[in-house]
Amino acid sequence: MGTKTIPIGRLLPGYRCVILDDFSQPVFTGEEGELFVGGVGVFAGYLARNELTKKALVDIDGEQFYRTGDLVRFDSDGLLYYVGRKDHQVKVHGQRIELGEIERCLLQASSDVSHCVVV
Repeated sequence: MGTKTIPIGRLLPGYRCVILDDFSQPVFTGEEGELFVGGVGVFAGYLARNELTKKALVDIDGEQFYRTGDLVRFDSDGLLYYVGRKDHQVKVHGQRIELGEIERCLLQASSDVSHCVVV
């Protein structure tokens, strides 16, 4: 696996996961891809937010999966390892925050600000 990372564990009973590459193809053991989770805990969609639901939920082999945006890999024992995010979200005190939204708010807050980057 190269990089030493701590595994985030295995799936809970009743759940399925699929790890896909940028071409929506399953990855091989040890390869990085985006985590999709299916099974008993997948929600039906966002209330009155059809476009957001279409982005978050995908059909894979007739089953609904949630697109997590998390980049992971798995080993030969079936353990998942977190690699990073596919987007620019961060988690602060358990809340997911989109850094682009902070930048947008800063730009709108003052006409004196023409460029900003949140790191």
